[in-house]
Amino acid sequence: MKKRTPHEIIKKIKEDKPERANVTFRLPVVLMERFDKICEKNGVKMTAVLEELIQDFVTNTKE
Repeated sequence: MKKRTPHEIIKKIKEDKPERANVTFRLPVVLMERFDKICEKNGVKMTAVLEELIQDFVTNTKE
């Protein structure tokens, strides 16, 4: 599977709304601030972007 562009990820997020579970984890503050700003600028939720990135990782990684 080819790597998706940020534009493709954002498009998918806006189209798809599957059931979600609650998860808690920690990230560096600077990274979270940049991530939050970029998500807000593109009109998407951070959770949805993380879900798509995790899905790509799971899809493209052998178990």
